[in-house]
Amino acid sequence: MTTKQDMIDAVTAYAEAHYSTGGWEVVVEAYTEEGIWEQIAHCKNPKEAIAVMRKIAKDYKSHSDDICSEAF
Repeated sequence: MTTKQDMIDAVTAYAEAHYSTGGWEVVVEAYTEEGIWEQIAHCKNPKEAIAVMRKIAKDYKSHSDDICSEAF
């Protein structure tokens, strides 16, 4: 059985391993364990939890890229 902490740990490990790509730095830098849990509590397994956080990271990256492209 996958526990709450297993799910959080899976997301955290994935985010740290992919820190430099796809916006994952926001997960590492801005999300607490409880903040991660708020996003993934409905997930059934770590793979699904990572997919949910991937969408959040991707949206962050897209927004960040848009802001940067307008700055110059």
